[in-house]
Amino acid sequence: MVNKVMVMQYLVVAGGGGAGSGGGGGAGGYKASPSYAVTPGTSFTVIVGGGGNRSISPFAIFATAGSNSGFYNASASVWSTGGGYGGQGGNGNAGNGGSGGGAGASTGGGPYTGGTGTPGQGNNGGVGGHNYGSGAAGGGGGGAGSGGANWSGPSGPGAGGAGKTWKGLATVYCAGGNGTSTNFGNNGVGASGAANTGNGGSAGNNGVAIVTGK
Repeated sequence: MVNKVMVMQYLVVAGGGGAGSGGGGGAGGYKASPSYAVTPGTSFTVIVGGGGNRSISPFAIFATAGSNSGFYNASASVWSTGGGYGGQGGNGNAGNGGSGGGAGASTGGGPYTGGTGTPGQGNNGGVGGHNYGSGAAGGGGGGAGSGGANWSGPSGPGAGGAGKTWKGLATVYCAGGNGTSTNFGNNGVGASGAANTGNGGSAGNNGVAIVTGK
């Protein structure tokens, strides 16, 4: 008896991280395969992760990470990790995730480091810092295609890392949110992308899970 096998292809994108006070949100993890073998009739449960929330103030409510996305059954699973949150003023270090969040604009000390991305899913966030008397800027959130850029001075926040496309289509998934300049009074305002792309942003974008026959 020959066991038949069906080949699927999938894209699994986790929710993007929310922006902090200066630091851009990290992109959700990006996982894709053009060839994933399953037995015909196999069923999976699919989970799509939500995006993280932006910060409300630099010292009160911090930004949050995105949630994981994936599909699974009793014998197999595929998961992508939610994007890391952007860093804050007062504690500039950012969150780890599918891609790491950008470091915040610190109130002293630092510079602070960006969050760490998950190998095979994303990249690290950029460094943020502070110059006494002249302001501060955050690092960019990491993206699936490249890491977030470091701050280059009080008026030079880091850009978010590049995302990736899927199957040659135009939609860009998993781009990092841009860092911003701040005087420690700003809410998280990192740049957002299109909905359901897993991009890091002011409020992180929700993820997506696409599983199709090849």
